Amino acid sequence: MFLLLVFGKMVEEDLGKRALIGSFFICGVLSNIFSLWYLPTSSISMGSSGAIFGLYSLSVLAKLRKIKSLDAEERVINFVESSVFGYFVAATLLHEMKMHSSTSSNVN
Repeated sequence: MFLLLVFGKMVEEDLGKRALIGSFFICGVLSNIFSLWYLPTSSISMGSSGAIFGLYSLSVLAKLRKIKSLDAEERVINFVESSVFGYFVAATLLHEMKMHSSTSSNVN
C-alpha cells in the first residue's frame, strides 16, 4: 500500500485526480486480463500489484513529459528521477519475463 501512496501521489500531482483514478482502474483491469491470458489456467491472479505497477510506469512517463516545461536544474532532477524509475520498471519487467519463461520451460 505504501507504493500505491507514493506512485499515486506522483501521478496525481502530474496529471490530476481523475487521471489517477482512471489509470489505476484501467491498469488493474488490463493487468488482470493479461494475467488470465498469459498465466496457466491453474494459477490464481488477484490483487492490485498490476495496477500499482501501471501507476509506476505512468509516473515515469508523466515526469518525462513534464521535462520540457522546467528550468535547467529541475530538468536534471526530473531526468534523473525518470531514469532511475524507468530502469527499475524495465529491470523488473525483464526479471519477471525471465522467471516466467524459465518456469514454463521447466514444467514442460
